[in-house]
Amino acid sequence: MNIEIRKATLQDCRSICEIHVASIRKLGKSHYTDDQVTSWSAGRTPERYEKFVIGKQVVIAEHNSTLVGFGTFDIETGELIQLYVRPDYSRKGVGTHLLNELFGIARSANLTQMF
Repeated sequence: MNIEIRKATLQDCRSICEIHVASIRKLGKSHYTDDQVTSWSAGRTPERYEKFVIGKQVVIAEHNSTLVGFGTFDIETGELIQLYVRPDYSRKGVGTHLLNELFGIARSANLTQMF
């Protein structure tokens, strides 16, 4: 599968939100109660992701021009904030591609650890 990784833009926020909610609702069900999944996914809007795209390192994964995953990294603290993949692309290496890109960003910033 050909996965392309690029820096997120504000125009990606709607797709990022959709992936986040879909991943929580579908993939989270195997690990969390229905109430937890509902609470976790509630209130998410595309505007909520704008602050991450503007102030953090957000990368997206695309397959055939479709956004299939995203990761958010705080370069100042070394924190991996978010890493989500569309449920129909889970277990296909998308998360690995995203992590490798974020690791590269951390290395370029001379960070010695991520968490």
